[in-house]
Amino acid sequence: MPIQVSPLFTDSKLQPGCALEDKIDMFEDQMSGWLLRHAHALLDEKYVSRKDAGFAVLTLATAYFEPIESYHAGLSSDHKSKLFFRRGFLRVFLNLSTTLKNNGFKDAEQWQRT
Repeated sequence: MPIQVSPLFTDSKLQPGCALEDKIDMFEDQMSGWLLRHAHALLDEKYVSRKDAGFAVLTLATAYFEPIESYHAGLSSDHKSKLFFRRGFLRVFLNLSTTLKNNGFKDAEQWQRT
């Protein structure tokens, strides 16, 4: 029996020897379909409880950063969640380090090492 590995794909997409493109498709579909699409739906003006959805959206959105860094680095984040979250956050917000530095805050690049 097939196992759903993302909204669009089953485990047949990830058979031994599958192409890198298949892995990328699956990862993108997981992030989009299981996280970001739901955050976006909660913010839609048609959603009755939109005004109370901020924390749910924040929770869904912050779940993105650690796996995006793990994917980019090609490494597991096991026992390194804090580091991978920080690196992923800085990867998504490329200019954050410069903005913080220009405004007198701690250098965000240091956050990637701790």
